[in-house]
Amino acid sequence: PNAHEGALTRIRATIVSKEPLAEEVKKLGLENYLIVGKGENVAYISSQAKIMSDLFESMIAAIYLDSKSIDVAEKFILSKLADLFNGKCKHFGEDDYKSRLNEFASRNDVSVSYSEVERTGPAHNPTFVVEVKINTFTAGVGKGKNKREAEQNAAKVALEGVMKK
Repeated sequence: PNAHEGALTRIRATIVSKEPLAEEVKKLGLENYLIVGKGENVAYISSQAKIMSDLFESMIAAIYLDSKSIDVAEKFILSKLADLFNGKCKHFGEDDYKSRLNEFASRNDVSVSYSEVERTGPAHNPTFVVEVKINTFTAGVGKGKNKREAEQNAAKVALEGVMKK
């Protein structure tokens, strides 16, 4: 809580991102206990950061339910994610262009808004196109497999543009 708002935003974004949680699952070897349906490829599933991060979150829930103690769950979280909380994780602030753009906006007293401008592809595998505006100026457009990724890509383009000026 003593950190600057921007640093806290980066810490939060890192903690809730898939990759660090997926890495922790691999460190703990939890993917070896994953039960999958017949015909599912365990190697493929364990390479999916989303599934591995869900497994980590499930582990936290199981610890809480078994111990009936939020303190025990918190101790587990803090012991496994200490580097994230301390900003020492290799993923810290990585690719968090939205937070950086929001910090820029805050420093320069401008507003930032995102809007989906296009969605293509099948429902099970869409591609999103998002534009980011600084005040009323379209500062960047990004594509992604989900809105968050498209917003991050749009923010990256916008940041590259404002850093040139």
